[in-house]
Amino acid sequence: MENIAKNFQVSFKTDQKLVQEARQVFEEKNSNLTEIMNEFLQTVVETHDIPFETKEDRKRQKIIDELKAGIEESYQQYKEGKALSHEEVKERYGL
Repeated sequence: MENIAKNFQVSFKTDQKLVQEARQVFEEKNSNLTEIMNEFLQTVVETHDIPFETKEDRKRQKIIDELKAGIEESYQQYKEGKALSHEEVKERYGL
């Protein structure tokens, strides 16, 4: 990774305890918050992606997993003969 010009300061609000605990981890890895944030930003720019799973990613994956489980359950019911016929569906739902 190339040297980055550090000519701009960013500030944001976060939890004080969270930062303290993160700094301890960074120190254990012989790094610091500034270096880690610069590496993070450089990686985002280089890959045009976020290098970890975000809250939105986890939410999306949960929905996908639930849909897959529903499909699998429906398929098993179909294989066991527990599915409704086309006519039964039309009658039940007034279609």
